[in-house]
Amino acid sequence: MSDAQPLPVHCFAHAGAGVSAFAGWSRHLGPHARTVPHLLPGRDSRRREPRLTGRADLLTDMLDHFTEADTP
Repeated sequence: MSDAQPLPVHCFAHAGAGVSAFAGWSRHLGPHARTVPHLLPGRDSRRREPRLTGRADLLTDMLDHFTEADTP
């Protein structure tokens, strides 16, 4: 497994929180995993974007982030 890329751990904040809650996770996960925090619209640096209110919009936003994070 030493030649493998670290496994991405996708992190989503709960109930209006930001992704800073995941800042220290990397050191606890070790070299075989990496945190990929996903910031949703309407929060932190994306606060000027409208919040998502429907499942389809949420899934589209999440899929975009999964695709970016999993591209080497």
